[in-house]
Amino acid sequence: MKSTTKKPYARKSARPAAKKRTVHDARKRSLARRRRTSPYSHYAKPVHRPSFSLRLTRVFNQLFLPLPRNDFRPHIVRRWGLAVLALLLLVVNSGFLFLQQEQVLGESSEITAEKLLTNTNSVRVKDGLGALKISPELNRAAADKADDMLAKDYWSHTAPDGREPWDFITHESYRYILAGENLARGFNTSDGVIKAWLESPTHRANVLDKDYTEMGLAIKTGQMDGKTTTLVVAMYGRPASAPDISAPNAGRISGINTKIGMMEGSSNFWNTLRRGMTDLTPSLIFTLVALTIVAMLTIIAHFAHWKLSPRLSRTWRMHHAVIKLSFVTFLMIGAILSYGGGMI
Repeated sequence: MKSTTKKPYARKSARPAAKKRTVHDARKRSLARRRRTSPYSHYAKPVHRPSFSLRLTRVFNQLFLPLPRNDFRPHIVRRWGLAVLALLLLVVNSGFLFLQQEQVLGESSEITAEKLLTNTNSVRVKDGLGALKISPELNRAAADKADDMLAKDYWSHTAPDGREPWDFITHESYRYILAGENLARGFNTSDGVIKAWLESPTHRANVLDKDYTEMGLAIKTGQMDGKTTTLVVAMYGRPASAPDISAPNAGRISGINTKIGMMEGSSNFWNTLRRGMTDLTPSLIFTLVALTIVAMLTIIAHFAHWKLSPRLSRTWRMHHAVIKLSFVTFLMIGAILSYGGGMI
């Protein structure tokens, strides 16, 4: 009798045997990682990307707010941030100045004869004086003086050949009892010119002289001292046909009198700075506002220095607010002196 041995029942595993990985599978997994999807999924899952407004908010926070993400030191007040800001402001102001020089003077410039006459008469009326009217002869005399200054490259009331302002006036057959002259150069606005004249005693005496009845204006752009500049010439006069002024004026001698605004130049630092503050261009206003905001952010970031990490807290004095504020103040003064104000 043949004996048989029953083999034990081989239970099938519920879990299938792992497949042998091939190069093709590795490529699929790599491609899936690149697409940020699961290698076991038949459908690609959409990749979540932050919206543009969210990304813009993050960039703003990194640049301007002291947060843990930027180690409580906004990037705008760091060294490279201040350097980039200074370069950007330099480009903005230089570009504005270049565009302003390319404009046709008298049509789109900030300095015009109409604005100068309006501002002059506004100041005179407030002071209880009569308004001035434009004289064609004085206009031509002022234009001749401006052309002569640009052609011979000099900045003075007296020409190199010895001619005085009154020689230009009499050349236009203008007979006067009293005459005066004011000069200005390098200003950006009509308001800046008038304010600078009013701050100078001798120039103010011409603007607010009660005996003047007429004036002439010339605005010319050209090369002076190797730089492109805007030159303003103002001629004041009282024609000989006007009533004699010797009686009502104490100390005024009848006949021909002349007055000039003394040249002040730019030797006085504070005078130049004050003129710059009264002659601000749109680009210069933008520069001062931006630097003021940066100065405030520097102070805010300074009060958060106790939150710095140990690595940065050891060197925070190298980035002290005083150092950053000094640099920002230097940029402000440099911008005003470079792009604002002028000479009288």
